[in-house]
Amino acid sequence: MLIKQLHIETSRGSLKAEIELSNNATNHEFGFQLFRNGEEINYQKQLKQHFFHFNLDSASGYYFVRAHVKDNNGITDQRTSSPVFINPIHIDVYKFKSLNNHEAIVHSGKDWEVPILFYPNEQDRLFVLTPSAINRSKSVLPAFTRFTWAARHFFPGKVLCISDPTLKLHNRLGLSWCMGTTESDLSNELAQLVEEIARSYKINNRNIIFWGSSSGGFSALALSARIRDSTAVAINPQTDALAYKVEDQVQLIKKVVFNNASDQYIRDNYSKRINMLKLREESRQNRNILVQNILDEHHFEFHFTPYWEGLGYKIQEGWTEFGDDKSLVYRDIRGHVAETETMVQDIVKMIL
Repeated sequence: MLIKQLHIETSRGSLKAEIELSNNATNHEFGFQLFRNGEEINYQKQLKQHFFHFNLDSASGYYFVRAHVKDNNGITDQRTSSPVFINPIHIDVYKFKSLNNHEAIVHSGKDWEVPILFYPNEQDRLFVLTPSAINRSKSVLPAFTRFTWAARHFFPGKVLCISDPTLKLHNRLGLSWCMGTTESDLSNELAQLVEEIARSYKINNRNIIFWGSSSGGFSALALSARIRDSTAVAINPQTDALAYKVEDQVQLIKKVVFNNASDQYIRDNYSKRINMLKLREESRQNRNILVQNILDEHHFEFHFTPYWEGLGYKIQEGWTEFGDDKSLVYRDIRGHVAETETMVQDIVKMIL
């Protein structure tokens, strides 16, 4: 590896990217790509210096840099930085319609400041991309999921990428299922925000689609259940937060969200916030599409199966449909991984 580290630094409307090499060799060739909200906006090639200053013109955005190095022998290496959220704009719900380009936004709600990436589109659909887990030691908040797919127009409609502000409550929280706290249910606030944005565009609830995988799948189910006639797409989701296999994260959720309450107390008092089967049993006003890999053993056994069979449905490979619920059960030896681009196309066709 030629690159030891890639450093980025922002100040006064500019971003500096600097490569730290693994050795002290000279005469390397460098290149830097700058991305804003998942879209490449600048590419500096064949540079002799190991750093570059990009002028951002104070534009709001979720920026990251991909750096390239080539040595005298033609050996190449590249590294991508963690994204950084710069100069977000603060607007109310009804000013979304004035946005003609993708933007980085902070929405100030009743109890929460919610970071958002918004991608306008002429079609009367609203896709809401919910956040998956992150590694807090390698990520900077806010963090977004699938935003590069939004930039590449995978989703035929307007797109909201949401970051979960619950993560700010503890520096080791890597996921929190958009729960908020016992005092303030973040999922309620997010669902209200989505409804208001859809209403401002006159988008029918049937054209609101929540989309997420893993912990984002849980949030997609939770948010969609709060909006009549909307759709949730949940890929290899957790459906019972307390059954999640990463024990340290579950313990942090119990501490930060539920004030160190016991499992039994949480299940008795907050069952519909932590268990999507309990929520679905109470609310069947929306459509759910679950996509599950049989070879993702933990999620298939402890999340998908109890949920699907708990609703009285039979598990079958391929596409199946039971009332307003559909499932795609498949096999992928990679286990707990994101959906492929081909799967995205198939799921979108099923929705439309």
